[in-house]
Amino acid sequence: MKFRLKYNAPVILTFALLCSAVFLLSLVYGPSFLSDWFVTHRGPLSSVHTWLSMFTYVLGHASLEHFMSNMMLLLLVGPVVEEKYGAKNTLIIIVFTAVLTAWANMAVTSNGLIGCSGVVFAFIILCSMKILRSLMRRGEVPFR
Repeated sequence: MKFRLKYNAPVILTFALLCSAVFLLSLVYGPSFLSDWFVTHRGPLSSVHTWLSMFTYVLGHASLEHFMSNMMLLLLVGPVVEEKYGAKNTLIIIVFTAVLTAWANMAVTSNGLIGCSGVVFAFIILCSMKILRSLMRRGEVPFR
């Protein structure tokens, strides 16, 4: 029996690899590497760094536990989302969720934001909706 590796969810797998690379680099270069590039910064909107951090914070993680839990959930539900909605829409969901979450965080607090927990939560919601829709098409409503 031959086993083949298949890159069947390119957006999710590439996203997970980028998160892994940033996490490994943060171990090598220390916390300042993360805080400089991978934490949201509440700064002037004219600053490129403020805008860039609205996208890059989802790649950084504060600890091994944070990284592992996000990657476990991302790799569990992400491919389902990418299969259902397609690679392009999955990328749009990631970017939209990252920016929306960054804006919301900056509006209510001056604390930085790090990690892809918001993206993972969006994927969990989308998977739940997919399952609920398929159950309702069959005329079933889950009640436990």
